[in-house]
Amino acid sequence: CSRSDFLQVTIHRPGENSQMRCYANAGEADLLSTNWWVTRISTGNNRVQWYGDGRWQPAAAIDKWTVYTWPNHPGGVRINKVRIL
Repeated sequence: CSRSDFLQVTIHRPGENSQMRCYANAGEADLLSTNWWVTRISTGNNRVQWYGDGRWQPAAAIDKWTVYTWPNHPGGVRINKVRIL
């Protein structure tokens, strides 16, 4: 995760330290564990959506160079996939 233009997703599992996962290029990536919670998305030079609660969110993708967090859910939210448009 050494490049700020990559999509950076900060995840954690209860009782463990946070980890950052990085993605590049258009497409979808599964977040492999149902125990992971996402606390932060930094879009880099990408437009991004996540899949959770049975749908792609937000309806209009998160814009490039945006940091997205869930302040009402400080422990994070469950996300099944991320998508770079």
